[in-house]
Amino acid sequence: AAAVDRALNDASNAALEATNRLSSAEGLISQLADAELEAAARAEHLKTAQSVNEETTRAAQTAQNEFTRLTAAHAAASLAERLKAGDPCPVCHRVLESAPEIDEHVAESLAASRQRDEICREEADKAGATLALAAAESAAARRDLERARAAVAGALEGVDDVDRLRHRVRTLEDAKTLQIEAQSAARQAVETAAAAESDARVGVERLVTTLANKTKAHDELTADCEAPWVIVGDLGVRASACSWA
Repeated sequence: AAAVDRALNDASNAALEATNRLSSAEGLISQLADAELEAAARAEHLKTAQSVNEETTRAAQTAQNEFTRLTAAHAAASLAERLKAGDPCPVCHRVLESAPEIDEHVAESLAASRQRDEICREEADKAGATLALAAAESAAARRDLERARAAVAGALEGVDDVDRLRHRVRTLEDAKTLQIEAQSAARQAVETAAAAESDARVGVERLVTTLANKTKAHDELTADCEAPWVIVGDLGVRASACSWA
C-alpha cells in the first residue's frame, strides 16, 4: 500500500507539473498571438504614416517653391505689403506717409500662396511627428514580439510544439488515474482482508466459547455421577442420579 501511495504521489506531481507548464505555455502563446497582431498593426500604421509624411512633405515643398516663385516675381509688392505709414522706405529711406499701394490681384495671389505654404508646412510637421511616434511604437511592438517569441520558446523547450505538450499532459493524467485505481484496489484489498480477519477472530471466539460451555456441562454431569444411588420418594427406591445411567 505504501508503494502504491508513493507511485500515486509521483504520478500526481508529474501530472501537476506538466499541467502547470502547459497552462503557462498556452498563456504565453496567447500573448504571442496578441503581440503578433499588435506588431502587424503598428507596422501598418507606420507604413501609413510614412506615406502621409511623404505626401505632406512633397506638398509643403511644392507650396514653398510656389511662394518663393511668386515672391521673386513680385518682389516689390512682396516688400511693400509689409510696410505701413511711418516706416522708412527700404529704397530711399524716406518716411512713408501712407502704406504703399499694391496691385490687388498680386496681393491676393501672394496672400493665398503664403497661407498655403504655412498650412502645408504645418501639416508636414504634424505628419513628421506622427511618423516619429509610429516608428517608436512599431519598434516597441517588435521588441515585445521578440520577447514573446523567446518566452514561448523557453516554455516549449524540450518539446516540438504545444500539441506534444498537451499529449504529454494527457498521458500523465492517464497514468495518475491508473495509480488512483490501483490505490483504491489496494485499500479495498486491505479492508477485505481486515474484515475476513475480524470474521475469523469472531468465529474462533465463538468456537472457544462453545467449547468452554460444552466442557463445563460435561464436567457438571461427570460430577453428578460420582454418587450414583439416591433415595427417591417415600418408597425408598434406590435410583441412579445420572441422566444417562
